[in-house]
Amino acid sequence: MDYKIIDNIEEYINDIITLDDNFYDQEYLWSNDYQWKVYERNHDSFIAVSLDNKIVGYINYLSITKEKYNEMNNSNVITDEFNLEDIIPFGNEIYLTVNSIVILKEHQDGEVIKLINNEFIKKINSLPIKGINGIAISPDGNKWFNNMGFKHIKSLEDGNDLYIKE
Repeated sequence: MDYKIIDNIEEYINDIITLDDNFYDQEYLWSNDYQWKVYERNHDSFIAVSLDNKIVGYINYLSITKEKYNEMNNSNVITDEFNLEDIIPFGNEIYLTVNSIVILKEHQDGEVIKLINNEFIKKINSLPIKGINGIAISPDGNKWFNNMGFKHIKSLEDGNDLYIKE
């Protein structure tokens, strides 16, 4: 298949929101308005893949303050509620959180995740990263973090799992 990395992600934000609505439980969803505000805080926080101009998968990672990063690492429950001030542009010391990864079921044969992973690795290798964390809310999420070399830090009280890569 002829998958492509999407260059102009802004055109696809509503499609990403639709993917999220179909993939995540309501408790993990942000409102459409808030998702747009998050995107406006840092336009360079998505890697997405399309097929025939239709989005088939993406990863969203956020540059966050050191304080929010540490709060997430020290919490015993999921802490994905962000004040917009917690989300910052890329700077000289970057703390990332992997916020979400979604790939349509019919495209989970490996090619899309390889494209996303390769682009993500290129991105993080090009930035002055001080730490990356993420919370897996599914077995697929756990598998992704493990495959990407993240360290499992703890299982949270809500049944989710915290990973870091420093």
